[in-house]
Parts: sequence; C-alpha cells; structure tokens
Amino acid sequence: MQLVKLLEQKEANHIEFCRIKNVLDEILFMYRNSELNEILKSLMDPAWMATGLKIDFETLVSGSILFYMLLIPFQ
Repeated sequence: MQLVKLLEQKEANHIEFCRIKNVLDEILFMYRNSELNEILKSLMDPAWMATGLKIDFETLVSGSILFYMLLIPFQ
C-alpha cells in the first residue's frame, strides 16, 4: 500500500512539473516572438488582478528562464 501511495505521489509531481513547464514554455515563446511579446505584456495586469500577485515583466521572464533551466534535469 505504501508503494502505491509513493508511485501516485511521484506521478502527481511529474504531472505538476509538466504543467509548470508548459506554462514556462508559453511565457518564453511569447517573450521571444516580437508579435506576441506585446500580448504577453498586456496579460500581466489581468493575471495580477486574478491572482493578487504583482510581478514586473522582466522579473517574470528572468524567473521563467531560471526556473525552466532548473526543471530540465527532471525531464
């Protein structure tokens, strides 16, 4: 029974890491595309309103790059 719980937890963690990686992929894709970069910037305010977390654009991008690099070994 313990083994089943550990495997389920590992699977859940893997799914969450994949979700996070997908969000990071989207942020970095939009950041690197000149046409989408402005759209990404315009999404900052609605995201702040929805989450209550205010972050500036450059911090979002630099944090995304750093976190993305940290996630690569877990793939």
